[in-house]
Amino acid sequence: MPVEKVTPVLNVNDIGQSFAWFELFGWERSFSWNQAGMIAHAAVANEHGEADFGGVHQGEVTVFLCRGAQGSQGTKMPSRPGADDTDGV
Repeated sequence: MPVEKVTPVLNVNDIGQSFAWFELFGWERSFSWNQAGMIAHAAVANEHGEADFGGVHQGEVTVFLCRGAQGSQGTKMPSRPGADDTDGV
């Protein structure tokens, strides 16, 4: 079966700051969630607290944003397998 769509999930520190960053480049908020469920109008927070999960989109492309959960923030990696340096990507 061919893959038609993939939606990446980025681990972020702050949903609101991440929304703002994407909006600088013309992306739009899709949704936001916290422990109580969907937050109206993809707001950053409601009476139940800050958003823990959200999404942004541009056209048919969507990126999910997850605060402090799925995935990792990343770390320095060796430049190639077997290398001892940590300056590579």
